[in-house]
Amino acid sequence: MVELSQAIAFGLAAGFIFLGIIGTLIPIIPGMFLVWVTVLLYALFERVNGFMAIDIWSFAFLTLIALVTGLADVWLPLLGGTVRKTSKRAMLFGLIGGTIGTFIAPLVGTVAGYALGILLG
Repeated sequence: MVELSQAIAFGLAAGFIFLGIIGTLIPIIPGMFLVWVTVLLYALFERVNGFMAIDIWSFAFLTLIALVTGLADVWLPLLGGTVRKTSKRAMLFGLIGGTIGTFIAPLVGTVAGYALGILLG
C-alpha cells in the first residue's frame, strides 16, 4: 500500500512539475512557483512516510532559483533601464503599464502595456 501511495504521489508531482515547466512559457500558469510548491509538498509527503527524497540543501538551492526567476520580471527591466540610463519615471510607468496590461490581456497586454507605459513616461 505504501508503494502505491508513493507511486501516485510521484506521478502527481511529475505531472505538476511538467505543468510548471509549461507555465514558464505560458504566462497564465505560474511556472516556477508551481514547481517549487510541488517539490515542497512531495518532499513533505516523502518525509512523513520515512523517506528523504530531497535534502534540505537541494531544496534551499531550488528556493533560491525560484526567487531569482520569480522576481526576474521586476529586476531585469530595472537593470536594463539603469544600464541604458533610462529615466526612473519611464521605468515606473512601464512597470505600472505592464502590470495593468497583464490583468487586461495576459500575453499581449503585458508587452503592450509595458511599451505604452514607457512611451507615456
